[in-house]
Amino acid sequence: MAEKSSTLLGNTNLTEFGVQAIRGKATQVLKESNAIALSNQQFDDFMAVCKNPGKPSNKLLKAAKSFDDTGYK
Repeated sequence: MAEKSSTLLGNTNLTEFGVQAIRGKATQVLKESNAIALSNQQFDDFMAVCKNPGKPSNKLLKAAKSFDDTGYK
């Protein structure tokens, strides 16, 4: 089955087919793990907060200071 699939895709050998299959699957996994799916309402709510962000809470300010103190840039 793998040899026939490799031939149909124009690969010269099974190694080339294996590399192509792994790259394709890796790309798919990365896209799926980095994607965020929102409903229209969730997106609208997100955009509204981005356009009019409230005052940062003390907890957020403390977290930001803690991050700044790490020296990470």
